[in-house]
Amino acid sequence: YMWPYYKRDLRQCLDEPRKPAEETLLTVHIRGEDIFGKVMQRTKKGVREKHTATGFRPQPPCAFYEKIIEDNDFDSVLVLTTPERANPCVQRLLDKDGEIRNRQGRAVSVDVQNRTLIQDVCSILRARHLVLSTSSFSHNLAAMSGEVRTVYSFDKEDGQYLSVCQRQNVTQ
Repeated sequence: YMWPYYKRDLRQCLDEPRKPAEETLLTVHIRGEDIFGKVMQRTKKGVREKHTATGFRPQPPCAFYEKIIEDNDFDSVLVLTTPERANPCVQRLLDKDGEIRNRQGRAVSVDVQNRTLIQDVCSILRARHLVLSTSSFSHNLAAMSGEVRTVYSFDKEDGQYLSVCQRQNVTQ
């Protein structure tokens, strides 16, 4: 019932023919600046740097992403994150581009995307295999997607959330 309300640009992206490479693509949403960023804060003593990292939404360790890649048959990884790439796992995965191997021993390529919100939303909604960050953004998009088949999450409660959303076609 929500599809008619999507912007034309998103609808066009979602309607594009599916490419064979998308079947072996792992899409990874990694939060950035809102968790790992910093802002300048005015104080009585001047201006100081304030880190915005919080314990409210702890993010998965980098090894979590690496294990998913190594234990499966993905040929490529698309990391969706914010432009400043503040999460250290983004660079760690990029450093392993072409070096990390899937369970068949094949090298896996890693690309990072931080385009417009519409393009990033489209990438998540088109994903067959999706790694969720600890974020309602990626969780809700996974619940809305008719394309996702496998969802990986560091948070054990995510499986219950997707079940409540009646996503029987999803392996967790």
